[in-house]
Amino acid sequence: MNELFDLYREVQNRNDFLPKSGLGQAVAYALNNETALRQYCDNGWLAIDNNVSERAVKPFVQGRKNWLFFGSPAAAKRSSVIMTVLASANRNGLNELEYPIDVLYRLPKLRRNEYEQLLPDRWVKSDEPPTAFAAVVRQAIANNGKNEINIKTGIENSVMELITS
Repeated sequence: MNELFDLYREVQNRNDFLPKSGLGQAVAYALNNETALRQYCDNGWLAIDNNVSERAVKPFVQGRKNWLFFGSPAAAKRSSVIMTVLASANRNGLNELEYPIDVLYRLPKLRRNEYEQLLPDRWVKSDEPPTAFAAVVRQAIANNGKNEINIKTGIENSVMELITS
């Protein structure tokens, strides 16, 4: 690595090319990012790019105009949490419908110290079917959001029923 960066410095100090040329820009980039490039080469587990992260947020960036108005800042915050959980579930290869239904069904029955078992990288599907809640969610999906007030009320009532039972 030392020899490579010494060569970059030597090339940069020569006046054989213009700094705005392709080679000049490449050498300047490498020298400006020397610490990061050395870190990458010294640690083989580091990714050279952030393509995984970029792909994970792409659907949300594309839908940003559709979600411009959430109703309130609190609603936008809740939506961002839900989107983050779903992106994590997707990243871990989970079914994006099955996972949240199971988590929402089991969450009221768990103690705080048991919440970690519901994280996407640790989740194991419950043997017990979340019948009441799943029925409401499936109905909401079947209606394609045509009657959003009833869907929201139905889901809230199901969650409250699960919490209080």
